Amino acid sequence: MHSGFPLLFRHLVRQLIWEGLNRHRPSGKPSIALVGSRRSGSTLLMQMISQNRRVKSIDQPLSPFVATAAQMEYLPNIGGGQYIYLDAYSRDRIHAYLESILAGEIHIQEPWRFWRRDFHFRTNRLVLKTTNAHYLGSMFVEDFSLHTIRYFRPPIPQALSCIGRGWEDQLVYFADSNHLQNELFSHSQKKKFDQIIADGTTLERHVLGWCCENLPLLGKAAGGVMTISYENLVLHPGETASQIAEYCNLSDVPAMVSMVGEASFSSQEEKNDTSVNWAIKAGKQDFLLSRWQQKVTTGEIAQCQSILDAFEVTYYSADDPLGTIRLLKGERPK
Repeated sequence: MHSGFPLLFRHLVRQLIWEGLNRHRPSGKPSIALVGSRRSGSTLLMQMISQNRRVKSIDQPLSPFVATAAQMEYLPNIGGGQYIYLDAYSRDRIHAYLESILAGEIHIQEPWRFWRRDFHFRTNRLVLKTTNAHYLGSMFVEDFSLHTIRYFRPPIPQALSCIGRGWEDQLVYFADSNHLQNELFSHSQKKKFDQIIADGTTLERHVLGWCCENLPLLGKAAGGVMTISYENLVLHPGETASQIAEYCNLSDVPAMVSMVGEASFSSQEEKNDTSVNWAIKAGKQDFLLSRWQQKVTTGEIAQCQSILDAFEVTYYSADDPLGTIRLLKGERPK
């Protein structure tokens, strides 16, 4: 009981700050939804946007892995939090839950460090960062009219980052989805999925997970959706921040750009890998984006490319040094 008291006390303090120090009253401007995979720069993107006055960040409102007990009262019991298919009951629960968050009626996963720039005592817009809500993108746009941003990071470096943290590939949740297996996968995709499940390497499994997660995002962006890549964000922060600001009707571009020169909260937590912080602070963007090549062989790249081919991923080539996305220009990898 004693060992759990500090954690319980911290949760209590956070909840008191959320409930007592911030008042959220929606304005006429739409809030913002970020939709993309974990370890893809989502925290940095969220922090950038929340530098704007009266914009509050909500970090992972739909993830059961970081949810508080209060959140679990709202979230439906979906394996691994991959909301691939929702029955009417589960959809209604998610809809009511998001509606309450957007209205400022419930407070979850908000900033609590009131001395930092991303904490605002009065807010009127939210930025919801999700890494497991790819299949809910239409709800964000159609039901809530959110400014929705889908963001990508190349599959191999994203996979290596997850592996380095000891994270699971989550394929068990995609394997358990009859809707995904029988309705969304093509015959060749189902065949490749079964092959990797049977005897794929750790890297192949994570790249396959990237494809499964991003399947609903891989087509042409629908109306009301913006596309951002991690590479463009790091290489061209000013241009990318300006595009985000214009799309989302934000004003403080300089504050947004300044965040790119700092390590995100998630990068700061990488106690065993200071090269990330060093690269960001030293402006070594090319190193930051290409260092993953030192960790894979030519054969592994070829294996990963076969997975991308099966899932018709035309935006990325597995052997591209930077993996720079060309979706915004309508180009394919060279």
